[in-house]
Amino acid sequence: MAYHTIFPNYRLFKLIFDEFTIHIIPRDAPLLESVGPQKCLAFSTDGAKFAIGGEQDGHLRIFHWPSIKVLLDEPKAHKSFRDMDISLDSEFLVSTSIDGYARIWKIDEGAPLVNLTRSSDEKIECCRFSRDGMKPFLFCTVAKGSKVVTVVWNISDRERIGYKRLLGKPISTLSVSLDGKYLAL
Repeated sequence: MAYHTIFPNYRLFKLIFDEFTIHIIPRDAPLLESVGPQKCLAFSTDGAKFAIGGEQDGHLRIFHWPSIKVLLDEPKAHKSFRDMDISLDSEFLVSTSIDGYARIWKIDEGAPLVNLTRSSDEKIECCRFSRDGMKPFLFCTVAKGSKVVTVVWNISDRERIGYKRLLGKPISTLSVSLDGKYLAL
């Protein structure tokens, strides 16, 4: 599936792959119409959940996919979204806001589980769950003034494990390899 933002409406497309071609077929998605500009989109690894986060309104919506049944509808999740990711087991969603806050959501309960701790001069920017299935880690980039570090949280107890300064520049995106051994910034 592909999701394209053609403001003010959104279009959903089914991608069909043949040997050397791709067919794009429009699909109706009435629940996704008129949702406004979306800053973040995320599919779960198994493809069963789809999350969107509003750019201007901070509205979080999580759907069961492909039925588009609403699992979570939180109008004031954040001031405005910066980033989001769904855990490997599809149990949790992490979301960050432009004001530096980060929150972990328990998807099936439809409620926030915890706000990640930070000092008042820190901004949590990008977050990704570990992908190896062995260690429940959350990697986040944290900006403090002009310094940016990558922080690791243990999801089990929600405690910071450690941090490392990897780049001296602002970070626009973060990705974790499927084996959990590499970070791309």
